[in-house]
Amino acid sequence: MQRLISRQAAAKRNVARRAARKAANLEIEKELQARQQLKAKTSMQALYFKNERERRRQVYEAGNLAPRYDVGEDVVKYATVDPYVMQGVARSWRQYKKDTFPFAEGDRVVITKGQDRGKIGRILTLDEEAGHVKISGLNQVGHHHQ
Repeated sequence: MQRLISRQAAAKRNVARRAARKAANLEIEKELQARQQLKAKTSMQALYFKNERERRRQVYEAGNLAPRYDVGEDVVKYATVDPYVMQGVARSWRQYKKDTFPFAEGDRVVITKGQDRGKIGRILTLDEEAGHVKISGLNQVGHHHQ
């Protein structure tokens, strides 16, 4: 009977271990995809700007014979950058949490966004995994009871 119980406990530990490993592998895969997207995005931006510099150089060399891009249909697009090129790639919280969490519990901080902007308070709790901070006396909502 003891052997059966120990086998059952070992099987439960193995299942939990496999599940944790699978979750960690999924997180690693997400980060890898995010890094690949960021790399592709930055290379696309570099190519875009390189092509634009080349086009500007050709227009400069053409002098008076250069086509005018600030008239007609091109007037809206002239000297603009496609917003998609400038848009950043979404990163997972794990990739930038070390950059954005230089805080510790008890630190005094000032709120820079939201309805409590400009107020100062002390950090009560810090949840680095979720990226949340609870500050004393701030971000509290009143409830209306009926």
